Parts: sequence; structure tokens; C-alpha cells
Amino acid sequence: MSYFFVLPIAALVALLLLARTFWRRPITRWIVSGAVGGAAAVAVLTLYGIFHSTSSTAAIGILFVPFAMVFGGAAGAVVGFAAFHAVHVRERMRQGVRAGALAAASMALLAFGFIYAFHQARRIQAFHRYQQAENPEALAAAAEENRAAKDTFLLSAIAANAKTPTDSLLRIARDPDPALHHKRREWINMFDRDQLAVMRKVVRNPNSPVETLVILAASPDDYVLADVCADKRTPEAILRHKCAPNDSYLVHWSLAGNPSAPVDLLEALPRTKDKYVAHGLAYNPNTPLPVLRELAKHEDPLVRQGVAVNPSADTTLLTELSRDPVDYVSRAAVNRLQRKSP
Repeated sequence: MSYFFVLPIAALVALLLLARTFWRRPITRWIVSGAVGGAAAVAVLTLYGIFHSTSSTAAIGILFVPFAMVFGGAAGAVVGFAAFHAVHVRERMRQGVRAGALAAASMALLAFGFIYAFHQARRIQAFHRYQQAENPEALAAAAEENRAAKDTFLLSAIAANAKTPTDSLLRIARDPDPALHHKRREWINMFDRDQLAVMRKVVRNPNSPVETLVILAASPDDYVLADVCADKRTPEAILRHKCAPNDSYLVHWSLAGNPSAPVDLLEALPRTKDKYVAHGLAYNPNTPLPVLRELAKHEDPLVRQGVAVNPSADTTLLTELSRDPVDYVSRAAVNRLQRKSP
């Protein structure tokens, strides 16, 4: 995010380079003075509003000061251009009219920039407020409001909050908007740590009922379905009829690590062709012993380590792994053997 703060500096450097070349021209001095004055005025007004705000998250608005300064500098430069023609070149009325029109357009652009920055700052404040909210009724109301507004940024914070009522999570899961199933791309989502799709937040919410898993098993997005297939609460029918037949590697990885997955489904996964499937199976306590024996010979030491710490590994298998050439694999097997000893 540091590049935001480079914008006004870059603009000022460009302005100074221009001024150095053309500074002897009076019009340049008016333009530069207007730009500097506009940027400074906007910065002062914006910072004044931030530091006099009663909101606990008002400081977030500092991120938008460089944007406002760029708009203020551009508007100030046009005003300086117009003022020069109005004061020094009265006979060139046409240029003055054009300069006035440009100034008006710049002011309109500046107003739009202020409104946009203010709106986005309010959204960021609301996002953090929803993340920390404790009142289920307020979260339920916010969920309905932002579902209607199709604001996936704010909905993601509500969907992830463990205090959000189950009814609200169900309503979100049933929402037909396809944007809720896909990763959020709007720039403002960088203020969210993982930027996951809203439906993935619903699946991962510890307060989410099993019914949401059943609903979202029909998701068109493989990432959402993979989260459903990884959840140990997902009904077996979903694992058999939605997860197992799916060819997505994401679904295979998730199913391999699900401790509730039926043994026959785990046995059928492509463990020899996909090391991530092998890794999931190696750590899965529900993986049958014959599969663990096969994985104990896998070329990836992390897979062998998974077998060594798997509670389903027997003494014979652990003894073999205790002689593994990779130190952390053999050490894990020895530790498990010691715990198994009476």
C-alpha cells in the first residue's frame, strides 16, 4: 500500500521538472502555484477532518490523503491556468472561457474524488466494525442491507463473524448472486487478509449450520466446493455424490484431508499422481493402513513424516520409518514409538 503515498510525491517531482524548464514563463508560475496550493489545501482540510473525527477507525482515511492531494493539485493547476488568462490576457476571451470550463470540470472531478474517497473510507470502517461486532441482531440487519446492496466486501466480514446468526448465514448461502461464489477482485478487498469469496467465508464460519454445506455443495466455483469437501461435518451423501466424482485437484486435496471421508473414497484418490493428495492422506487419521504403508515409501519426505505422525500407523510401519534417511521423518517415527510403548 506504500505506493499510494508515492503518488503526490511523483506528481510534485514531475511538476518541479516541468517548472525548471519553463519557470521563466509567467503562466508556468501560476500553474505551479495553483497546483501546490490546491494540493496543500486539500491535504490540510482532509487531515483536519480525520483528526477531528469521533470514529475509532478514522485514521484509515489517511490512506486516501495522497489521492485527494492529486485531485487537489490537478484542480489547482487548472485554476492557476484560468486565473493567469483572466488577469493577464483579457483580450483572449476564448481561451479564458475554455480555461473556465476546464476549471469547472476539474472542480467537479475534485468533488467526485472527495465523495469516492469518503465513501470507500466509510466502507473500510464498516468492514472492521462488522469483523468485531458482538451483537447478532445488528449483524443480521447488516447482512440483509449489504445483500440487497450486493456489497461483497462488507458481506465477507459479516459472513466470517462467528456472532452472525445461523439464519443470516443460510440466507447468504441461498443468495443467487454468482459474485458471492468467486474471489473478490475490487481493489478495496486488499484490506481483507485473505480476500476469499463470501461463500467460502460462510463455509468456514464455525457458527455455520450443516445445511449451508448442503446448499453450497452445488456451488459453481471449485474453491467453494473444495471447502465443503474439506469440512468434517459435510454429510457422506455430499462427499460421495458431489466431491468424489469431481475431477478438480482442489476437491481431491480437500477430500484427502477430510477425517470424515469414507475409506473407499480415500482409497480411490489419485495419490500416486498428486503429491498433495498423498500429503493429505498421510495426515488423515481415517486413511487405511494399506494406503499408509504405500505412502511410507513416497519420495516426498513430508508425506512420509505425515505417515509417521498418523495415529493409524502401526508399530511395524513406525519402526520402518524410524530408519528413514531424513532426520525429521525418523525423529517423528521414534517419538510415536515412544508414546506407544507402555
